[in-house]
Amino acid sequence: MSWAVEEWKDGLPAKALQKIQEIEGQLDKLKKERQQKQFQLDSLEATLQKQSILMNAIKFIRQGPQFSLGSKTKHTVISL
Repeated sequence: MSWAVEEWKDGLPAKALQKIQEIEGQLDKLKKERQQKQFQLDSLEATLQKQSILMNAIKFIRQGPQFSLGSKTKHTVISL
């Protein structure tokens, strides 16, 4: 941290400075954990999206493409 940011700590007792250092260490650790969790979440969302696309493709293949022939009132469905 820069000097200006650390300046507020000047004159604090050693015990308070130690506690501040502990809390700042915990904050850094929590920030890293949050970044890891966010990365995991992003990866899982991407995997879910890919799986959803794959499942839709499989469903489409199993159903087979359907074409409609005839007038608007009467439809003949042909599965390929």
